[in-house]
Amino acid sequence: MVLRLGVVAAVWAVVLGLAAGAASGAPKKAEPDARLVQFLGGLPQVDRAEVSVLGARVLFGDAARTPDGGTGLKPFPILPWREFAVVRAQRTLDDKGAAQLALLWRQQKFVQASADKSCHKPAHGIRFWAKDTLVLETSLSWECKTFYVPHLHDWTWHGLDTQTPQARELINFVVGLIPAPPP
Repeated sequence: MVLRLGVVAAVWAVVLGLAAGAASGAPKKAEPDARLVQFLGGLPQVDRAEVSVLGARVLFGDAARTPDGGTGLKPFPILPWREFAVVRAQRTLDDKGAAQLALLWRQQKFVQASADKSCHKPAHGIRFWAKDTLVLETSLSWECKTFYVPHLHDWTWHGLDTQTPQARELINFVVGLIPAPPP
């Protein structure tokens, strides 16, 4: 009986709190998750970045059988779908190059994107490190203008507004650094 009364009191507290919030005017805007902000516009200072050209995708369980195309490079995870992509080529950027790529990333205008698997055809994978800590890893689909970031216990899909000069600069930098051959 005491437990039931406690639950009822908690429900009324929530209802009254919502009513008080509604009475005070416009609803409060949800606070963005700090990690989500970090991955989008607030990427921290980095000292190393890695850009990979991605190839065919396979399920996680098949990763041990994933051909590396003779590169000897580990497959790149496409985490939301529990897949790996074969890494065809890879470049590591230290200090100045990593800072330049991170600056271009921070300047992007990000938009919400669909989670449609058929609309994510990743050509490149990027990773950013601060010291020895991986701070962002994602795959980029230039064709579909999509990428993903971890959010809470899941993933959120986002897109690049490729109509901006900043997006063209990011694309030109990455593709100029390590072009992606046709699949």
